[in-house]
Amino acid sequence: MIDFDLLQSSLEGRLSRLEVNDEPGFYSCLSRSGVDLQAFENNFPYILQAARNNPHKYEKGGSVVYLGTKTGEGPDAAPHQPIVIPNAIGREHEGLVEEIARAAGRQGISTILKNVDRQKVDRWASRGFRETSVPWSRYSFRDDNSYPQYILDVHSFILLKPDPRARQTYRSIRKIKREMPISIEPYSKRFVDDALRLLDEYASFSQEKGKDFAFEIDQAHRFMFEEEVESKIRLVHLLDGSLVGMTYFSRSDDTIYWNGCLNKNISNIMRLLLWQGASHVIEHHGSRARWLALQGSESKGQDRWKRSFGPARKIEKTHMIFSR
Repeated sequence: MIDFDLLQSSLEGRLSRLEVNDEPGFYSCLSRSGVDLQAFENNFPYILQAARNNPHKYEKGGSVVYLGTKTGEGPDAAPHQPIVIPNAIGREHEGLVEEIARAAGRQGISTILKNVDRQKVDRWASRGFRETSVPWSRYSFRDDNSYPQYILDVHSFILLKPDPRARQTYRSIRKIKREMPISIEPYSKRFVDDALRLLDEYASFSQEKGKDFAFEIDQAHRFMFEEEVESKIRLVHLLDGSLVGMTYFSRSDDTIYWNGCLNKNISNIMRLLLWQGASHVIEHHGSRARWLALQGSESKGQDRWKRSFGPARKIEKTHMIFSR
């Protein structure tokens, strides 16, 4: 286990606990960094989710690195819990990442850098990183970087415009719309108990289907119940007054991010909830938005499902590791 006090003593900048109130600073730094805002890692709810285990940030000279540790529970637990960096932004971010990796290495701890652009693999290799070769877990090779991120033209999507690659998907959305009169409204605390039960059902079902450990699914979705995140857009989907789904979106500039979804085990319902949620966000929160970002996938099935929407663009990412 990394000793964060010892790590701080080896660093020149400031290492501190990552808190929800760090959100404005994240977006402020992001706005100055010239990064690709369509890339999924460039939203704060994702940072909270990806760095949820021992969340920290490292700041120096106007740049910042967001980091946590790999989950230390379950059969796939790493004995020394490597540091995981889901995002680093600012002009000097590469140097800060290397600084952390070398300091952690002196404690015998590896550092995994997520969301590395394919075009920058050689650049990071020159700093001592290499692409990971050991699977992230028994369920995925490189977690949500196993397969590409996809970007949808959000207006074409919500209008269900014909697309040769997405015709079958759009047809299934229209079909379930006709068959199931699901309503949508903003999330409020009166739904919390039902939503938590939905999470428990979803986590158990996912483990039974061999998608991930139930506790990982549970912990990965806890950010959806964090009240203080400013950029969140939480929605509930109701059938005859009963909760059948909860979706979570966020937005930065012209991009909407689909951060999370919980739903009952009903055929094609997740497709409908994504369409219904994106339509609501455009109508009530983001008329200027042009893009809908879907996170990278962990499995072929997830990747196939996201590709079925006929994305306008894909972004390929990878994991790299700095070993002790």
